[in-house]
Amino acid sequence: MLAVLSWLMVAGALPSYAQGDPDDAGRAADTARVVAGIISYVRWPQPQPQLQLCLVGLTRYAQELTEERLSTPGQRITPRLVTDLTAAALEGCRLVYIGKLSEADYRKLLPQVVDHPVLSFTEADVSCDTGSMFCLKSRDKQIAFDANLDAIARSGLRVHPSVLQLARRKPSP
Repeated sequence: MLAVLSWLMVAGALPSYAQGDPDDAGRAADTARVVAGIISYVRWPQPQPQLQLCLVGLTRYAQELTEERLSTPGQRITPRLVTDLTAAALEGCRLVYIGKLSEADYRKLLPQVVDHPVLSFTEADVSCDTGSMFCLKSRDKQIAFDANLDAIARSGLRVHPSVLQLARRKPSP
Protein backbone atom coordinates (compact mmCIF):
# COMPACT_ATOMS: atom_id res chain seq x y z
CA MET A 1 0.00 0.00 0.00
CA LEU A 2 2.86 2.35 0.77
CA ALA A 3 4.34 1.75 -2.67
CA VAL A 4 1.13 2.94 -4.36
CA LEU A 5 0.93 5.98 -2.09
CA SER A 6 4.55 6.81 -2.86
CA TRP A 7 3.79 6.52 -6.56
CA LEU A 8 0.77 8.76 -6.15
CA MET A 9 2.99 11.39 -4.54
CA VAL A 10 5.56 11.13 -7.32
CA ALA A 11 2.96 11.20 -10.10
CA GLY A 12 1.50 14.40 -8.75
CA ALA A 13 4.82 16.06 -8.09
CA LEU A 14 7.02 15.19 -11.03
CA PRO A 15 6.77 17.11 -14.26
CA SER A 16 5.02 15.53 -17.17
CA TYR A 17 7.26 15.55 -20.20
CA ALA A 18 4.48 16.46 -22.55
CA GLN A 19 5.33 17.46 -26.05
CA GLY A 20 3.27 20.25 -27.48
CA ASP A 21 -0.03 21.06 -25.89
CA PRO A 22 -1.30 19.89 -22.48
CA ASP A 23 -3.61 17.27 -23.98
CA ASP A 24 -0.55 15.22 -24.90
CA ALA A 25 -0.46 11.49 -24.14
CA GLY A 26 2.11 12.01 -21.37
CA ARG A 27 -0.23 14.30 -19.47
CA ALA A 28 -3.12 11.90 -20.04
CA ALA A 29 -1.06 8.98 -18.70
CA ASP A 30 -0.08 11.00 -15.62
CA THR A 31 -3.73 11.88 -15.01
CA ALA A 32 -4.79 8.23 -15.32
CA ARG A 33 -2.09 7.20 -12.82
CA VAL A 34 -3.19 9.85 -10.31
CA VAL A 35 -6.83 8.79 -10.68
CA ALA A 36 -5.90 5.10 -10.22
CA GLY A 37 -3.75 5.99 -7.22
CA ILE A 38 -6.59 7.83 -5.52
CA ILE A 39 -9.03 5.00 -6.27
CA SER A 40 -6.70 2.49 -4.65
CA TYR A 41 -6.96 4.38 -1.35
CA VAL A 42 -10.75 4.55 -1.23
CA ARG A 43 -12.99 2.01 0.49
CA TRP A 44 -16.69 1.61 -0.24
CA PRO A 45 -19.24 0.66 2.43
CA GLN A 46 -19.58 -2.70 0.65
CA PRO A 47 -16.53 -4.33 -1.04
CA GLN A 48 -16.38 -3.50 -4.75
CA PRO A 49 -14.22 -6.00 -6.68
CA GLN A 50 -15.44 -4.42 -9.92
CA LEU A 51 -15.83 -0.67 -10.30
CA GLN A 52 -17.64 0.97 -13.16
CA LEU A 53 -15.96 4.23 -14.23
CA CYS A 54 -18.44 6.50 -15.96
CA LEU A 55 -17.05 9.30 -18.09
CA VAL A 56 -19.38 12.28 -18.35
CA GLY A 57 -19.06 15.36 -20.54
CA LEU A 58 -16.17 16.36 -22.77
CA THR A 59 -13.14 14.91 -21.03
CA ARG A 60 -9.59 15.80 -21.96
CA TYR A 61 -8.17 12.39 -21.02
CA ALA A 62 -10.99 9.94 -21.80
CA GLN A 63 -8.87 7.72 -24.03
CA GLU A 64 -6.25 7.07 -21.37
CA LEU A 65 -8.90 6.54 -18.69
CA THR A 66 -10.75 3.96 -20.77
CA GLU A 67 -7.75 1.75 -21.39
CA GLU A 68 -7.73 -1.58 -19.59
CA ARG A 69 -4.54 -0.78 -17.69
CA LEU A 70 -6.43 1.62 -15.42
CA SER A 71 -6.78 -0.73 -12.49
CA THR A 72 -6.00 -0.97 -8.83
CA PRO A 73 -5.01 -3.94 -6.66
CA GLY A 74 -8.05 -6.14 -6.01
CA GLN A 75 -10.40 -4.06 -8.16
CA ARG A 76 -11.17 -4.24 -11.84
CA ILE A 77 -12.21 -0.94 -13.39
CA THR A 78 -14.63 -1.04 -16.30
CA PRO A 79 -15.03 2.28 -18.13
CA ARG A 80 -18.03 3.48 -20.08
CA LEU A 81 -19.13 6.76 -21.63
CA VAL A 82 -22.37 8.24 -20.25
CA THR A 83 -24.23 10.80 -22.33
CA ASP A 84 -27.63 10.60 -20.62
CA LEU A 85 -27.50 12.09 -17.12
CA THR A 86 -30.52 10.26 -15.73
CA ALA A 87 -30.40 8.05 -12.64
CA ALA A 88 -31.02 5.00 -14.84
CA ALA A 89 -28.06 5.79 -17.12
CA LEU A 90 -25.77 6.34 -14.13
CA GLU A 91 -26.90 3.16 -12.33
CA GLY A 92 -23.88 1.11 -11.30
CA CYS A 93 -21.39 3.96 -11.63
CA ARG A 94 -19.13 3.78 -8.58
CA LEU A 95 -16.61 6.16 -10.15
CA VAL A 96 -17.59 9.25 -12.12
CA TYR A 97 -15.05 11.27 -14.10
CA ILE A 98 -16.56 14.60 -15.11
CA GLY A 99 -15.27 16.63 -18.01
CA LYS A 100 -16.68 19.85 -19.38
CA LEU A 101 -20.44 20.14 -18.90
CA SER A 102 -22.94 22.93 -19.27
CA GLU A 103 -24.15 24.43 -15.98
CA ALA A 104 -27.57 22.82 -16.52
CA ASP A 105 -26.06 19.37 -17.14
CA TYR A 106 -23.79 19.72 -14.10
CA ARG A 107 -26.80 20.58 -11.92
CA LYS A 108 -28.60 17.55 -13.36
CA LEU A 109 -25.63 15.27 -12.60
CA LEU A 110 -24.90 16.38 -9.03
CA PRO A 111 -27.93 14.75 -7.34
CA GLN A 112 -26.86 11.43 -8.88
CA VAL A 113 -23.40 11.50 -7.27
CA VAL A 114 -23.50 13.78 -4.22
CA ASP A 115 -24.43 12.04 -0.95
CA HIS A 116 -23.96 8.61 -2.58
CA PRO A 117 -21.02 6.18 -2.37
CA VAL A 118 -19.73 7.38 -5.75
CA LEU A 119 -16.14 8.56 -6.07
CA SER A 120 -16.15 11.62 -8.32
CA PHE A 121 -13.39 13.44 -10.18
CA THR A 122 -13.66 16.57 -12.27
CA GLU A 123 -11.39 18.42 -14.66
CA ALA A 124 -13.37 21.67 -14.62
CA ASP A 125 -14.18 22.66 -11.01
CA VAL A 126 -11.57 25.31 -10.28
CA SER A 127 -12.69 25.95 -6.70
CA CYS A 128 -13.50 22.28 -5.94
CA ASP A 129 -16.50 23.17 -3.83
CA THR A 130 -19.51 22.29 -5.98
CA GLY A 131 -19.91 18.54 -5.52
CA SER A 132 -17.01 16.55 -6.93
CA MET A 133 -14.72 14.90 -4.41
CA PHE A 134 -11.46 15.35 -6.29
CA CYS A 135 -10.68 18.15 -8.72
CA LEU A 136 -7.75 17.53 -11.03
CA LYS A 137 -5.47 20.41 -11.91
CA SER A 138 -2.86 20.67 -14.60
CA ARG A 139 -0.26 23.15 -13.38
CA ASP A 140 3.32 23.73 -14.36
CA LYS A 141 3.56 20.42 -16.22
CA GLN A 142 2.21 18.58 -13.17
CA ILE A 143 -1.02 16.85 -12.30
CA ALA A 144 -2.25 17.97 -8.90
CA PHE A 145 -5.60 17.64 -7.19
CA ASP A 146 -7.80 19.38 -4.65
CA ALA A 147 -10.15 17.52 -2.32
CA ASN A 148 -13.67 18.56 -1.40
CA LEU A 149 -13.75 17.31 2.19
CA ASP A 150 -17.47 18.01 2.57
CA ALA A 151 -18.37 15.88 -0.47
CA ILE A 152 -16.07 13.09 0.72
CA ALA A 153 -17.58 13.08 4.22
CA ARG A 154 -21.16 12.97 2.91
CA SER A 155 -20.47 10.13 0.45
CA GLY A 156 -19.96 7.35 2.96
CA LEU A 157 -16.67 6.44 1.29
CA ARG A 158 -13.50 6.10 3.33
CA VAL A 159 -10.51 7.91 1.84
CA HIS A 160 -7.10 7.25 3.36
CA PRO A 161 -5.90 10.36 5.23
CA SER A 162 -2.59 10.34 3.36
CA VAL A 163 -4.42 11.00 0.08
CA LEU A 164 -6.19 13.95 1.65
CA GLN A 165 -2.85 15.34 2.83
CA LEU A 166 -1.58 15.17 -0.74
CA ALA A 167 -4.43 17.30 -2.03
CA ARG A 168 -3.22 20.70 -3.14
CA ARG A 169 -4.72 23.33 -0.89
CA LYS A 170 -5.50 26.81 -2.08
CA PRO A 171 -2.83 29.26 -0.92
CA SER A 172 -3.88 31.51 1.93
CA PRO A 173 -4.63 35.11 0.91
